[in-house]
Amino acid sequence: MIRLNNQIKLKNITKVLGSRTFASSSSDFSSLIANSKNGIKVAALDSKKDGLMGSVSIVINAGSRFESLDNIGASHYLKAFGFRNSAKSTSFRKVREAELQGAILSSSVGRENVVYSVECFKQDIPYFLTNLSEMVTSTLYNPWEFDEINGLVHLESSIANANPQTFLTEKLHQAGFRSGLGNSIYASFPNQIEGSETVKAFSDSRIGSNTVAVVGTGIDSSELVKLVDSSVLSKLAAVNVSSSSPSKFHSGTESHTNVSGSVAHYALAFQASDPTTAALLSECLGTQSHLKWGNGTSPLSAIALKHGAQVNAFSSSYSDASIVGVMVSSSANNISEVVRLVAQAIKDMANGKISEATFGRALSSAKMRSHIATETQAGQRNALTNTVFGNSTISAQQLESASLQSALSAASTAFSVKPTVASLGSSMVIPYLDTL
Repeated sequence: MIRLNNQIKLKNITKVLGSRTFASSSSDFSSLIANSKNGIKVAALDSKKDGLMGSVSIVINAGSRFESLDNIGASHYLKAFGFRNSAKSTSFRKVREAELQGAILSSSVGRENVVYSVECFKQDIPYFLTNLSEMVTSTLYNPWEFDEINGLVHLESSIANANPQTFLTEKLHQAGFRSGLGNSIYASFPNQIEGSETVKAFSDSRIGSNTVAVVGTGIDSSELVKLVDSSVLSKLAAVNVSSSSPSKFHSGTESHTNVSGSVAHYALAFQASDPTTAALLSECLGTQSHLKWGNGTSPLSAIALKHGAQVNAFSSSYSDASIVGVMVSSSANNISEVVRLVAQAIKDMANGKISEATFGRALSSAKMRSHIATETQAGQRNALTNTVFGNSTISAQQLESASLQSALSAASTAFSVKPTVASLGSSMVIPYLDTL
């Protein structure tokens, strides 16, 4: 009787999840984009009017996908040159003044953008935007600074290569996209960057009114536009950038790195039609458990639990491409069997084996993660950064209209082709595509 009651309760919960709607706090961020007088895109959101904290970021459309054969790795160096000596301010002064005002400085590089950010009190946003603007437009790229930066870049690349998940992510993109989005965000060694002149040339070619955007949180767009118009950014002219070729994902390719060891790692990726579909399919497969020490109830969780492995789905999206896939880490002895079971679980979804309960769990989880990501200052900053140059983001409206039938159709389209795979482990145990 207890078991029957639990089944009835589960059915009721599934019905509730299927009919429940969510307030769209993660609304259309594209509506927040404005333009400065010289065409710089500006996007800002002040969701907590009574809050004290804010942030301001300068986004440069200069990620690794825009590198060429003679400057591979330049975007990583451009990120590392952030907050260094500029025409009116030394690196020491930038850091010291940030410390005195309790601000946090950061720089990051991705496949499409390099971002310089300052998290600070709202009242300090005008001051730090002035500093960021001066830094972006007049960094000195001193040759004597290059040696220190070169060491930092080398260290970051070495750390990335030592992390199996990061290593496989880079290899997957290289195998799937080849060039463009296939370019690594980490500079390799040896590389073509022999001095700061190459970094400066790359910077000059990518910094203009049509390739720079300003993003803020804790401030209104209209106010941020006024600040941009009164800064040195208003003097930027457009730069002549050649349009990159549309990204093409090559299914059925594989990249295997042969290393000995007791643990092996494997990744599979498929192309998805858009970020929302990629996120939803990832949740259908199963990402992380909702319990700190639990394994969850997703299709992949049972495989991980039975074989003592780590199996996690993921999704990644860019301005013109989205992918969904699975990362597997297992003992070398079990890797072939675990990957085979994961591949079979994906094939089952392609063949229509997604239950109402699985879809309900996945949809609720996707909505929750979407809202969590856009209701924090960091999440809002990331969403605005992704949106400001036309990058697609997870759509709350699209999630609201999602159905089991649409998920089945998306799974059939995405998972019916051969995956792109990458591995790190002994070639004696790693499964190749033709064996899956």
